[in-house]
Amino acid sequence: MRPLRSLMLALAFIGASVLALGGSASAAQVVADHLYVFGDSYSEPSREAFDDWVEQLVKRGEVTSAKSYAKSGATAASTNTASGQKGNTFARQISLFEKDHVTFGSNDAVVVFFGLNDILQQNTTFTGSRDGYKAGLQALIGAGATRNGSRMLFVQVPDLGDAPAFNGDPSQKAAFHQKTTIYNKFITKIATSLKITNTIGLNKLFADVVANPAKYGLKNVTTVDKPRSRTTALYADPLSYGLKGQSIIRESVFQHLRSTMP
Repeated sequence: MRPLRSLMLALAFIGASVLALGGSASAAQVVADHLYVFGDSYSEPSREAFDDWVEQLVKRGEVTSAKSYAKSGATAASTNTASGQKGNTFARQISLFEKDHVTFGSNDAVVVFFGLNDILQQNTTFTGSRDGYKAGLQALIGAGATRNGSRMLFVQVPDLGDAPAFNGDPSQKAAFHQKTTIYNKFITKIATSLKITNTIGLNKLFADVVANPAKYGLKNVTTVDKPRSRTTALYADPLSYGLKGQSIIRESVFQHLRSTMP
């Protein structure tokens, strides 16, 4: 058989095999040309050896490019009370964003994903978090994040009471569940008041993950198992998801971006 014909048959066989396994030979759908992300460790590139949800979107070709201003330990509140984290805030990320002189295009998007550190630091009034979150959204709106087809999405954060740091103590689990609920309600209220209605409901999604782990290919959703957090365990550390959890976030963000495309 001629070499060229052999190569063509081999490629055809590979393509047919991919389709038979439920895959697709077509290119990934681009749901945003440029993605801008604000938040904490859940969205900070290169924090871990595995790819977070932002990096996964880029590597899969689902967004053309991404710039994450997110930083581990960051808060929405403009006063960060954690040791060594004083200037690590949404306001600081907005300042860095403004220095980049971003011009939003018709298929660009912003995702705002704060909460973990505010829930850890603030009391249930969340006064500082409310003020900082609203100011950050207003700055992004002023920069054009919701005009001419560009979209801004905000994240309702997963229940911190379910994290291994707290889920073994019923009183702590209940306390952090309450704080997460209050936090999510206030960010939804602020976003809605600013006419930002694109909600990524990770709170409901991961409540289902914890209640029905097998549905998501998971076996352990309660304790830290960093090696298996790439495959069958949810938590890589007492507060954060591993690769598998980040992949679940990526899929949710992708679906929301796709549903809001201009």
